[in-house]
Amino acid sequence: MKKLNNKSIYAVVVAVFLLLLPLLAFAQQGQSQAQGKKEYPKGTQVELMPGASELIGDVVNGEAVRKVKRGANSQVFFRQGLTLMYCDSAYQFVQRNNIEAYGNIMFVDADSTVTTGDTLYYDGNKRYARLRGNVVMRDKEKTVTTRFLDYDLNTKVAHYFNGGMVQDDSSTLTSEVGYYNVGTKVSNFRKNVRYQSPDTQLESDTLTYNAITKIVDFNARTNIRTRQGVVVADRGSYNTVLGTSVFKGRAKIDTQEYTISGDFLDYDKVLEKGMATGNVEFIGKKDNVIILGDMGKYDGINDRSEVYGNAVMIKPSDNSKDTLFVSADTLIAINETPDTLEMKRKEQKTLKNEKVKNAKVKESTGKANGTSEEKKEEKAAEKKEVKIIPKKQLFAYRNVKVYRRDFQAKCDSLFYNIADSTIRFYYDPIIWAKNAQLTADSIRAELRNNLIDKMFLKEKAFVISLDTLKHFNQTKGREIEARFRNSEIRNVYVKGNAESLYHILEADSILTGLNYIRCSDMDIFFNDSARLEEIMFRQQPDAKLIPPHEIKPEDKELKDFRWRIQEKPEQGEVLGIHAANQYKSGELKGAKLIIEDIFKVFLKANTLIFYKQNAENKDIEGKFFVQLYPKDKNDINIELRKKGYESIEFKFPFEGLLNGTAKHSISLPDYKVLRMAIGQIGDKNKVIWQKLYIVK
Repeated sequence: MKKLNNKSIYAVVVAVFLLLLPLLAFAQQGQSQAQGKKEYPKGTQVELMPGASELIGDVVNGEAVRKVKRGANSQVFFRQGLTLMYCDSAYQFVQRNNIEAYGNIMFVDADSTVTTGDTLYYDGNKRYARLRGNVVMRDKEKTVTTRFLDYDLNTKVAHYFNGGMVQDDSSTLTSEVGYYNVGTKVSNFRKNVRYQSPDTQLESDTLTYNAITKIVDFNARTNIRTRQGVVVADRGSYNTVLGTSVFKGRAKIDTQEYTISGDFLDYDKVLEKGMATGNVEFIGKKDNVIILGDMGKYDGINDRSEVYGNAVMIKPSDNSKDTLFVSADTLIAINETPDTLEMKRKEQKTLKNEKVKNAKVKESTGKANGTSEEKKEEKAAEKKEVKIIPKKQLFAYRNVKVYRRDFQAKCDSLFYNIADSTIRFYYDPIIWAKNAQLTADSIRAELRNNLIDKMFLKEKAFVISLDTLKHFNQTKGREIEARFRNSEIRNVYVKGNAESLYHILEADSILTGLNYIRCSDMDIFFNDSARLEEIMFRQQPDAKLIPPHEIKPEDKELKDFRWRIQEKPEQGEVLGIHAANQYKSGELKGAKLIIEDIFKVFLKANTLIFYKQNAENKDIEGKFFVQLYPKDKNDINIELRKKGYESIEFKFPFEGLLNGTAKHSISLPDYKVLRMAIGQIGDKNKVIWQKLYIVK
């Protein structure tokens, strides 16, 4: 008989033990039942496949256990149906149908999803895997990287916590908590969510992403940054491929050239077209123009904006008192696009080349005329290039009202050329300029240095002005040109069917007569007190001077005289609902004022809004802070619990100060707080202001 060495004896013992394992498991099961212990649920048995170099059977706490180790050229290999598991070593709990695996884990699901890691805990009955360590899950669309991953093979949902990253061929997404459905390719993420692609960055607290459609849905305050600008919204969806989006719950699009905000936004990044509804606010940064309304449309390619319903344009100036307000049923703002300007430059160059060519032809044929001086002027004109100024225009339709400190107006339609500061009024226009009222079929006003310089009245022109004694001085004619100084009429030029009625005053306080003149044309000049200084008339004037004691009521008015001062709009009337309560429209609609100090601070849902009017750069310097005292200290990081609060600090962004108004929003963590300390820190950490808000 052949003598067995120790190694052979060990192999025989192991083989016999493995043969007895099913019997041991059955016996243990019976013992368990006899003792009243819960029986483990049954499922498809996890099989140990050949290839392990070391297999040891054992019984731990009355349960059969297999200890398995890899060989030099092969790994430990388990299989459950079409699910495969590889590792360096493992414990197989036969009765529970569980696996604890260690080292170089590779978990392959039936749909070819491959997950690697350092440690695997697998429940074969529930078909539920828990992977720890350097975990990487890969399928055809996505790669998930984390240190903690649970995977339910029944629902095909992988769940990571304590931080993870999801990548595909064009994007990366990180969050603290994530759920990835391997079957539907839909992911749900929570807490500190950040998405990044070559041309898009997104930050949110709650987000859903479909890897097939490339559509992002979010239900929390979200910031989206693209090459075109920044989008901030409370909820909505965004197609990362097409660049189309729908935003709800107060959203804002901010680019280098404009800002659009509304309660609902539908925007196409590629076509640069957007639609906004609900408290719409459009800001043109280059022209310093603000447009408000109920609904708006924007065409970025053609640089066209349209606003409907309670539409108001605000054109601020360096001096806030000279801000221009225009309201109408409809406002349309159009800027000339770079393509159009380039076309005009090419046309100008073509005309210039043709002129040079024609001049050369004349010289060669001997047909050139003119003196040497004239020729020099022609050549100088050829070299001189006419400057092309881009058109920036505003059209206002129906129920138009205008307010500025130095003049007000009403009409049915208006055209404002922002580039050359010209305003045209149509259909029963009426303008009030300090003590003067001007009416005509149409009026053109020219501004210089942000003040009224000239007005041109066409057809049925009528000018009424009040003197120091509140008498109505009147001028009418077919056409009138009125020139202003410091927003007051100084010269009036009447062309065609001229009539004037002026009160003659002595020392601006004593009436000495009423002067009536009718002629073809006339020029009228006033002094600084709006007192008549001189009248020049042409072509057979008909004039008369009426002494004070002979003036009758019918002598005091020219035909068609109407003093309509009661129709003059005030600023609040032009602003309409936007002036009724500045905190009930725009981004502050529905917000609660919780702090009123140097800054006003509003609370809206889970967002704080810092707001200050008449702000300057110095007002937003330093750091702002918000200290949050949670209702449950377990909601904040463990190192902060001793202090009892979490602090958020930020610097006010430069773009947050626009047109003298500072406004910036921050998102708050998603937990309940008892109170908030809010303030601003200046140089040397000196507190500029600080207030406490108690949550009720």
